[in-house]
Amino acid sequence: MALPTNLTSVTVTGAYVDYSGTAIAGQVTFTLGDVLRSGIDNVMVAPSTVVVSLVAGAFSVTLPATNDPDIIPNPYTYTVVESFTGGRTYTISIPYNTVGSLDLAD
Repeated sequence: MALPTNLTSVTVTGAYVDYSGTAIAGQVTFTLGDVLRSGIDNVMVAPSTVVVSLVAGAFSVTLPATNDPDIIPNPYTYTVVESFTGGRTYTISIPYNTVGSLDLAD
């Protein structure tokens, strides 16, 4: 079964280098802790985790927007875990009206 057709997705990108400018190795994890509900498509998206490996220090992943007006709850957040030396854990929102992609550095 596919994701709800009315669920807006946004491409999230990021790039990491060390102090010498060398691309680092590791991964970035995005965890959705809420059940997303679409009354239009009668589909629920279970809490889940997406793990993205860094390739030459960079990644790109497409994720559901966190404030899509057609999805409940609204809003919600992702927990992001950077799995490399000095990596952090934090939460982010991904606006459904993002033009182009959303870079974590922004």
